[in-house]
Amino acid sequence: MIASVGNAAALAFESALAAEDLHPRHFAVLRGLRDGEEHTQQQLASSLGIPASRLVGLLSLPAAPTPATQRRLAAPPEPGGA
Repeated sequence: MIASVGNAAALAFESALAAEDLHPRHFAVLRGLRDGEEHTQQQLASSLGIPASRLVGLLSLPAAPTPATQRRLAAPPEPGGA
């Protein structure tokens, strides 16, 4: 019974995070930063118990489009290439 309650709680947690386009791993990183202090990548990775190289993937977020990138993406290709 305890396992099923734990599983239900985990699913509810994942669902709540998914509504914000987040994953439990993202929550773990945010929780690791909750003290508001500066942390090196090594310090944060160590506190989370993960390799520092994996932390990079967790922190890589798509950049918000700027007017310049939106224009570039919306522009039709020019005749002859470039």
